[in-house]
Amino acid sequence: MSSKIIQSLLLYIFFLLLSCGENNNIQGYKMSEYMEGIDCIVVRNELQTYKDPFLNFQLDIPINWEVQVDKNDSLYGVLIIDTASFRVNYKDFQSIVITKYTQKVKELKDYFISEIELMKNEKGYEIIKLGKLENESLNSYWVCYQTIIEPDRFHNLTIYTTDSSENLFLIQTTIYMHNDYESKFCRLKQIIKEFNSNLLVI
Repeated sequence: MSSKIIQSLLLYIFFLLLSCGENNNIQGYKMSEYMEGIDCIVVRNELQTYKDPFLNFQLDIPINWEVQVDKNDSLYGVLIIDTASFRVNYKDFQSIVITKYTQKVKELKDYFISEIELMKNEKGYEIIKLGKLENESLNSYWVCYQTIIEPDRFHNLTIYTTDSSENLFLIQTTIYMHNDYESKFCRLKQIIKEFNSNLLVI
């Protein structure tokens, strides 16, 4: 084999490895698997299906959680919250928020990278891990992070995704870091993974 062919092969391998490195890192954070470390079970009979009357999505949510809807010119938001537990003890706070923005996002990865950059530079945010989430209908990015409002800490996970019309959706779950928050967060993480903005609700 000639030296030119060997040199070309080495150069090809180099750029291939470089490309893989770029795909596996965002803003210096290694891409992680979404379900990595998950060992909890979601009990289906403890959930009910919420079908949004205005948007094309549905989601199984915990029974007896309260649903609040907010709409303005720039966004449409659905807040799903365990109000009963929160009223007893604010440290039992846990919620799911689904927000649809009016802006169109053609390059979701670029938008996600800009969000991570802002988060890195924002006081009170601590990024834990992030990655890409793929299923049959959606390509999405997600970030797990903590927000600190001394003396309180919250554990969060936000999924960034778009529907077939390039509308931007953010699906976020937040839980107060108290007692067995890990098991509760594990359940909520699995619940929001099933979000489907391409499902037409009639």
